[in-house]
Amino acid sequence: MYKIRDVAKLLNVNTVEIHKKIISLKSDLSGHVVKESGITRIDDKGIEIISRSFLSNGETEIISQNVSDDLEKTDLKPNSVHEIVEEGIEDLEDASVLKIKSRINEVKSQITSLDQDIYRETKKIKEYSEQLNEKLNQLATLLNK
Repeated sequence: MYKIRDVAKLLNVNTVEIHKKIISLKSDLSGHVVKESGITRIDDKGIEIISRSFLSNGETEIISQNVSDDLEKTDLKPNSVHEIVEEGIEDLEDASVLKIKSRINEVKSQITSLDQDIYRETKKIKEYSEQLNEKLNQLATLLNK
């Protein structure tokens, strides 16, 4: 049984693609994919099903035609639960974080621009207010004469 990260490495795709295949091929993979202690594992037959799916869809080039032989040659080590959780969401998090950071920077820029507009308009209002007070004083002086 092999972890999703190891299968992705073997098939030269990212882990998100393997997750998608597990969902789309759920009935074909029945009995070949198990979840143990929160870790999804795939057996040799499941890997063959997934690799054929990639080939039939023309989505990627598989490292070898005989996946079973590659699995025997590969020295795969178990990962900790933390690494498994991290691998499953890492790609999604990176993309989401970058989008959020980009949006935050856009909003900051807009706020700065609006603050500058408010400052300019406030300054104009103050100048007009001073001019109006000056005119009123001149008018009052003329009326008192």
